[in-house]
Amino acid sequence: MESVHFRDQRAADDTRHLWPPVLENPTLAWDPYLLWACITHFRGSGKIMTGSMRLQVVVEMSKAFNTIEDLREACPPAAGISIPGLYFGQVKSRYLTAEVSLSDLPSLMTFDVSPFRRIELGMDRGITTPGLLPPVRIGSRGGNRRLVVGVIDDICAYAHEAFRDPDPLKPNESRIKAVWTQDETTGLPSPPDIPYGSQRAYADLSPGGSIRLSDDQWYAATSDDRIWPRATHGTHVLDLAAGAPRPTLLDTPAAGSTMPAPDHAATASLLFVELPRLTVKDVSGGSLGVHLLDGMRYLMESTLHNETNLVVNVSYGNYGGPHDGSSIIEEAMDDLLRLRDNFAIVLPAGNAHIIGKPIHAHCPLLQSGRTAEVAFQVIVDDSSETFVQIWLPLTDINAADLHASVQLRAPDGSSTPWASLGDIELLTQNGPGTPVLAAAMFLNLVSQGTKAKMALVGIVPTASTTNTACASPGAWTLAVRNDGPAAIENIHAWIERHDSLPDSPDVGHQPFFIDESANGFTTVGRKYTLNSLANGDNTLCAGGLVKQREPNTSVDAVYSGHGPGRDESPRAPIAQVISDAGIVLKGVRAAGARTGGTVRMSGTSMSSGWLARFVANKLQEQAPGLPDVLTNTQIHAFFAARKSEVAVQKIDESQGLDPYP
Repeated sequence: MESVHFRDQRAADDTRHLWPPVLENPTLAWDPYLLWACITHFRGSGKIMTGSMRLQVVVEMSKAFNTIEDLREACPPAAGISIPGLYFGQVKSRYLTAEVSLSDLPSLMTFDVSPFRRIELGMDRGITTPGLLPPVRIGSRGGNRRLVVGVIDDICAYAHEAFRDPDPLKPNESRIKAVWTQDETTGLPSPPDIPYGSQRAYADLSPGGSIRLSDDQWYAATSDDRIWPRATHGTHVLDLAAGAPRPTLLDTPAAGSTMPAPDHAATASLLFVELPRLTVKDVSGGSLGVHLLDGMRYLMESTLHNETNLVVNVSYGNYGGPHDGSSIIEEAMDDLLRLRDNFAIVLPAGNAHIIGKPIHAHCPLLQSGRTAEVAFQVIVDDSSETFVQIWLPLTDINAADLHASVQLRAPDGSSTPWASLGDIELLTQNGPGTPVLAAAMFLNLVSQGTKAKMALVGIVPTASTTNTACASPGAWTLAVRNDGPAAIENIHAWIERHDSLPDSPDVGHQPFFIDESANGFTTVGRKYTLNSLANGDNTLCAGGLVKQREPNTSVDAVYSGHGPGRDESPRAPIAQVISDAGIVLKGVRAAGARTGGTVRMSGTSMSSGWLARFVANKLQEQAPGLPDVLTNTQIHAFFAARKSEVAVQKIDESQGLDPYP
């Protein structure tokens, strides 16, 4: 491998005219993952890099532009920006998704006053299906607010009995009012004002009739020919959040229980968003933003705001990120929660310690002229890219006087040049113009966060089935050097999550830090590992608990993510909820993909599902001290004050949590 300066590689690359001008406008926050995609020719997405390829991005508008209409008026036609009509609905937010061609990216620099504050790359959307359906609009029930539970996850087995109408006269009617599949898998029309994916509305989900249908008969009646696995993450979480009957809990709670009776969630109307397969697989975590924000707005637009209580569960997350609430998707969720009453978003704390190896490293203090280093293991036969984010504190985010540099060294001793603020340095196969194998990118402003500086290092896969150049597996080294006169405090590094789909030939292996405490960095401890989607001010986060043999006792799940935030703010789960029925008996039992079948799944996704149910029931029962119309501030304060109540309710054996089911 050979080290190469960015300018030399750009001069030798035939696609350089398509690269975004990330170094030419220091006031606009760009996404370094977008630059990485360009210099590696979009290898990670498997797409062919062309000027006409459409990119999906998450956009934060400048504060000078207060509405989407302002943005539409400000963007010249030459910019080629397409905004889904979904963002012109009941709620107007500065955070939105858009589509732009790769060749049109440079035109974003032509505005006299930029309407954008930051732009973040997402994954390709599914194939557009013509013929938009009428909108789904869930309103009140009998003059009272209707409870709606929405889940954004992977796959929903919507024929499962847990989600059917409880009325015995309606054996083939579903409580699920719509399922939006963001992949191009069904061939059905797209939802209204969203130009991709396909929607199964109520008429497509409920075959009707008086003779009870099996799951297979139900899917045949709805023309769904997918092959269903034994279990899906989304079905399991939806059962915990709103299945009927309530999984593992008795029908009649014991005296003094905090779980309201009746269980309102068991009769709630349901909505589901199925994330694209590639988004679930994406190890950068960045593509989740586009589909999560689109999904959130879809759920909001499918419910009438003044007639429903809406609780949304998102059992996904990332390791990397600013961990201070300033990521674009965290700020977007906070903004949506401020703009709508009687609305809650529930997230898991994350499974940062699930492999028993550290994914976070911390350098408390780096003196002037010193270098801190930490090694991390890149796994052999890994067909996924590896990313490490390095976050450095700075009082003034717009300052350009951070005197620090980062470097990436390969197992064979070759390395990128030192990358200072504003630099991009590369490792190539054999000099300028040959494939890029690794990069150290230190942009002045990044879209990932607004309260600190971030450097990103990327490494191509160590395995390939297409005869493309691969990186070397083994111990790579990340180095940070203090080039300034003053010490730098609290430098953090996070390795991004590697997920592998059970039936995928592309197997991802989680890289991890090797050194426990050496050369300035330490990787000991569980601090600073909270799910990077869950550091916002208004969302509700659930951590994991493991049931003990002694009645009514539990301990923290060792894999559960923890605060504080990178900025030492007290960011932590608002509740800790059962995610394992015992030290030996892992997981929580809930619905499999077929009626009558149950499976165990472990992780803070299970805790999040439980918490979503608890929140939904509290909102619907008009808990004492809460007004009829609840602002998000009131909702967050109410559940924060009852943190122990949520946890104790889930571990009480009298509630039916049998340690040996």
